[in-house]
Amino acid sequence: MKKVTLYSSLCLAVGWLWSIPAPVQAQTFTNIYTSAGTTNFVVPSGVTQIIVRAWGGGGGSHDSSFNAERPGAGGGAYASSSFAVTSGNSYTIVVGAGGASGNPGQNGGASYVSFSGTTNVLAAGGGGTPDTNTQGPGGSAAASIGTTTFSGGSGGARGTDAGGGGGGSAFTNANGNNGADGSGTTGGAGGTGTGNGGNGGNNGQVGSDGNAPGGGGGGRGNAGVTSGDGAAGRVVIVYTQGVAGPPSALAFSSTPQSVIISNVSALMTVQLRDTNNLTATATNNVIVNLSSSLSGTFRNVGDTANIITVVISNGLTSASFRYIPTVLGSHLLTATASGLTSATQTLTAVDQPTIVQTYFVPFSEENVQ
Repeated sequence: MKKVTLYSSLCLAVGWLWSIPAPVQAQTFTNIYTSAGTTNFVVPSGVTQIIVRAWGGGGGSHDSSFNAERPGAGGGAYASSSFAVTSGNSYTIVVGAGGASGNPGQNGGASYVSFSGTTNVLAAGGGGTPDTNTQGPGGSAAASIGTTTFSGGSGGARGTDAGGGGGGSAFTNANGNNGADGSGTTGGAGGTGTGNGGNGGNNGQVGSDGNAPGGGGGGRGNAGVTSGDGAAGRVVIVYTQGVAGPPSALAFSSTPQSVIISNVSALMTVQLRDTNNLTATATNNVIVNLSSSLSGTFRNVGDTANIITVVISNGLTSASFRYIPTVLGSHLLTATASGLTSATQTLTAVDQPTIVQTYFVPFSEENVQ
């Protein structure tokens, strides 16, 4: 299951008029995605810009059947950008997985945000430890995409009998620090970063896993059995959404439909909007009149009665209905209400498909005259 944390804070436009503060103007939200894998972010109504911050996953350290000390793995890179968005668009969010320890240690996955095939922000994952002697490199700023990019720290070298520390993931304003080298029988400390690298194992001890986001795994000590895994990356999206004012317009929140003539449509929904196109709430019952450019019948939600109006009740934001077209063509449906800008949506009525049945008669010379 994806773990998504949503924080909310109020942005106040503070002013004084006769010692009375101005009202709240906007609300800032922070979505934090921490579980490795793919999810989506749909831009809310009224949002025109987002800030994306991403960390790649940390690399995993080397393990093998030969039970000796190992170097540390690299930490994930950091990338961030702010860019314009359109309400309703869906962005793909990928949180890079931490690399598993193994033979060789696995690289951490990249974390990124993309829309319609174009990557907007990408933070490279940290490198796994490729063999018994080579430290994993930190995720590269050069391989990342964003207005701001920093590299993760590299893993530390192994000691005589101790493992190297994992590299720390990048800070938001600097590269992550490298893991310390193992020394004699003492494992190297994990490098610091937004996510610290795992400590290298002392003689006879395991290497520690990296810390989220994107810390690299620490190498095991001699006879320490296992090295550390890398930590998963992270993606953070910050956006500001205005607080809706009083209703000023109607809008269809449902999508246009194509319906077979004389059949009932799926639900169609008309919604209240304010002057900034934010979803607004009714402060009293709003009667919405329904009409069509072509012949048809409006139906209630349960499809049990004909209607010509729907009501957006006090405290709600929308109301729904159905429609039965009785002639072919594009039906322009219009919703109007007193004091509000009207809304339209097209429903296309199509003919019943023609079913063609083909029969085959067995051939026989007796049938030929």
